[in-house]
Amino acid sequence: CPEPLRELYMVMPETGHVGKLSVTFSDGSEILLEGDYAGAELKDGRRRELRGDAEMLKREFGAAIAALPGAPLVATLYFQFASTDLSESSQANVEYIFRQIMSMQGADVEITGHTDTVGNSQRNQQLSVSRAERVRDQLLRMGLPAERIIAVTGMGESRLLVQTPDNTREERNRRVEITVR
Repeated sequence: CPEPLRELYMVMPETGHVGKLSVTFSDGSEILLEGDYAGAELKDGRRRELRGDAEMLKREFGAAIAALPGAPLVATLYFQFASTDLSESSQANVEYIFRQIMSMQGADVEITGHTDTVGNSQRNQQLSVSRAERVRDQLLRMGLPAERIIAVTGMGESRLLVQTPDNTREERNRRVEITVR
């Protein structure tokens, strides 16, 4: 005798947000679930709402949750003014970032360079690319497999972290962002 069809949905808790889930069951009925562990079940043609908890979430969805990819890693390295040389504080972080990347087996790496607003935009575009390439080269020398790096780009001064007027030195804008997914 086959098991009866059972559909179960639950809102996973999310820090800083009230989760909402719009559900359309296989019978065409709809429900909006709101709040941590809000749930609904359709079994034997009967629909019921429920309020679960962490234990129920783990029991019912643990295998699916475990199969989800981990959260992406976003790391930032900062640079000296008008240079491809890392700031002193960022030099100390490169090894840690490398170890974090290597711990995420099979994850893709994107490296994006940025500049502050000092100088002309063409020069800043090239500097941002050079910064990204410098970080890529350093990670490769440390042992990161080249095939894991899927993009090395420069944004120049087009995506400022800190909004500043033109020709303003701002270390937080002189950066390379490394995103690992």
